[in-house]
Amino acid sequence: MSLKRRLIFLLLLVGFNSFYGCFPVKSVPDVRGFNVVQGDENSKNELERLNKFTFQIYSSPIVFNRYLDDRYKNEKGFNPNNFRLKVEGVWFNFSVLGEADTSKYIDFTDYIFKNDDPELVKSGKTKYFIAITVTTDEHKDCLKMDSFYRYVISDYLNDIRMGFKAY
Repeated sequence: MSLKRRLIFLLLLVGFNSFYGCFPVKSVPDVRGFNVVQGDENSKNELERLNKFTFQIYSSPIVFNRYLDDRYKNEKGFNPNNFRLKVEGVWFNFSVLGEADTSKYIDFTDYIFKNDDPELVKSGKTKYFIAITVTTDEHKDCLKMDSFYRYVISDYLNDIRMGFKAY
C-alpha cells in the first residue's frame, strides 16, 4: 500500500471516529444497586450524623444477619450488628442498623412508592432495607464524600451486598 493510500485511510479513520465519537451510541443508567445516604451533620445524635450505605433486599434482615455470621464465622467475637474488621490493612468499625433504626433515620418512601416494582407487588414479596455505617477508630465517618476510605469501604460493602445476592 502506498504512502498516499495509507494517509487517506488514516484520515478517513480519524474523521469517521471523530464524527461518531460525538454521538453516544447507548446511554447506560447507573445500576449500582446501593445508595450512600447522607447523614444530618447538624444533628446532636451521632448515628444521625453518619452516612449510611443502604441497599434493598427481599429476605428478612435476619437472613442477612445469618449471612454475615456465616461469612465471618472465623472472626473471634463476631456480632452481625456491630463488628470490627480489617480492610486493606486498616481496622474499621461496622454497624448494621436494625429495622427500627433504618426506617427512623432513612426515608424510603422514594424507593417504595416512586420506584414500585409491579413484579414484586404481583408476587407478594416485601422489600426490606439494610443500612450500614462504618467508622474508623477515631470515630471518623468512612462514607463521607471527603473520606480517604470512602471508595475502599463502598467497594467492600458492595462486595458484601453482592455476596448476599442483593441485586
